[in-house]
Amino acid sequence: NIILGLRRTQKVIPLIKRNNPNTFLVGFKLLKDVPEEELIRVANQLAGENGCDMVFANELAQLGESNHLGMLIRSGKVVDRPIGKKQIAEAIVREMMKQGGNK
Repeated sequence: NIILGLRRTQKVIPLIKRNNPNTFLVGFKLLKDVPEEELIRVANQLAGENGCDMVFANELAQLGESNHLGMLIRSGKVVDRPIGKKQIAEAIVREMMKQGGNK
């Protein structure tokens, strides 16, 4: 038998804007067994507490081997619902470009 001792580490996301306020920060939130309204609420909370410019939020039940979908949330609103990893990345870049890529 192997016994492995673990300890909780500090969250890094709140340090990013503190150390570089001009960083365009994208947060990611994955939850399980919550309605869409709750997922949006928690994503907005993550953005507010950590200075995220936008958050990609998804629900574990919506993840599959070949399917990956979620919501891109910005300024408290769902701005896109990309389906697929490539489309998620493209949606994030598209939203970043609307801001000029930085704050």
